[in-house]
Amino acid sequence: MININRSMLAQRLKTVFSRKLFIISTTILCLLSLVTTVYLMIQTSTPVSVVVRRVDVNGQIQTSVRQMNGENITINGGAAITGELYVPGTPTVRLNGKLNFGGTVEGSGNPQPNNYEITLNGNTTLGKLFNRIDPAPLPTVAEPPIGTGTRDVNINSSNEQVGDFATVRDLTINGNVPPITVPAGTYRNFTANNGGFILGVSGATQASVYNFNRLTLNGNAQIQVLGPVVVTLKENVTFNGSVGNTGNSSLLALKVSNGSVTLNGNASFSGTVIAPSGTVTVNGNCFLTGIVIADKLTVNGNGIVRSPSSSTNPPSLTIQQPVNNTITKNNTIAVTGTVVSNFAPVVKINGVVATLNGNSFTSTVTLAEGSNTITVVAKDLFNKESTIILQVVRDTSAPSLTITQPNEGGFVNTQQVLVKGTVSDVTATQVTVNNVVASVTNGQYMATVPISNEGANTLTVKATDSANNQTTLTRNITRDTIPPVLTVTQPQEAATFTTPEVTVTGSFTDITPVTVM
Repeated sequence: MININRSMLAQRLKTVFSRKLFIISTTILCLLSLVTTVYLMIQTSTPVSVVVRRVDVNGQIQTSVRQMNGENITINGGAAITGELYVPGTPTVRLNGKLNFGGTVEGSGNPQPNNYEITLNGNTTLGKLFNRIDPAPLPTVAEPPIGTGTRDVNINSSNEQVGDFATVRDLTINGNVPPITVPAGTYRNFTANNGGFILGVSGATQASVYNFNRLTLNGNAQIQVLGPVVVTLKENVTFNGSVGNTGNSSLLALKVSNGSVTLNGNASFSGTVIAPSGTVTVNGNCFLTGIVIADKLTVNGNGIVRSPSSSTNPPSLTIQQPVNNTITKNNTIAVTGTVVSNFAPVVKINGVVATLNGNSFTSTVTLAEGSNTITVVAKDLFNKESTIILQVVRDTSAPSLTITQPNEGGFVNTQQVLVKGTVSDVTATQVTVNNVVASVTNGQYMATVPISNEGANTLTVKATDSANNQTTLTRNITRDTIPPVLTVTQPQEAATFTTPEVTVTGSFTDITPVTVM
């Protein structure tokens, strides 16, 4: 909820009037004192670049922030979050003095916690406050592996060489040695008392991976990044110089397993910082351009945190099964796939959170009879999302099947028979007659089937739909290609008659009914 100082609010609205952003009547002003949430001017949303459990703002955060914990936030005079602030629950909002505040937008998440406050003091800026944004877990960072190098190297002049980096354990740069290019690898402790290090490969499409126990940069030592780089540290690190690539902050990802990151002096950092168990501190006159994921972010004095110099990509989402337009007669179907993101993606399938195992996920979806839509959404900590929509048909009904030709008990005197009939189903259906595939057009099927047996034959017509439901009908027919055997017993051959009529008697044999004429 929000506590409103009416005189302060009147001054705030007067300022808004002067800027001609919108007009509000005296009647609405009176009503505002009766409601718990204030909606003032609505500004354009900016991407979230900071995700932390808690934030301490005494400088400038020129992007949007998502705070996971329900902890107090105070923004004092001159400090700012120019984007949006996303918080869990429904904190009390206190507005003091002349403010630049975009108002509160209520989300749809859990209203708890509600036992903390967000305080905006005079001459502060907050784009908008979004409450009831449910928290999500931060990504974890595993400790870097232990390197196999055995050499500890000290470089005191530009004439000295490091040698084979594959055997380096510790490296220290002293004096006026220019920055040294370091190949990807696993090391222990690197220290630069001047100069610094050059990481990555220009134009590379795969990240160069570096692992350190400790990285120490003294004075104005810097880290230059030429291509995509992932650096994993075990311990705290402090930067006093330039780190990263100022033209493309997406090239550097710094991951700290058990420590914090501090920017001092006139340090500048361009990249992503992931320190889930530590604090990222940006002190006066320092710049951090990029993404921050940490336990805590502290911005002091004239420190500035800015949006990335290049946009982050949404999670890469792939569905392995089912394929689109799958047809099944089962009442459930397993949905499996992969999601790739550095920023703790959550996968929901038809709104239900799927189980993640590394980059793989799985979930079971219940199917209704007929057409079913399965919507898979992967969203990361910065609300970037990817969506795949699948159609699955559940068909438990067997096809409707008839035989119109030949008739039951019919007779043929040929070596093949034409079988016709009708078939219908909600999905595509195949018809076979004695394993001969019939042609099906507009619900009518037809097949010419060999008849090999003289005498009784059974025609088996089977309709199978796309869900493997089956209907089977049979027709019994007789093949008769042998003429009847006929014997005349009376009159005798060449007999002579004086009467106008004669009686003819005899016998016949055949497997089918016979007409004697």
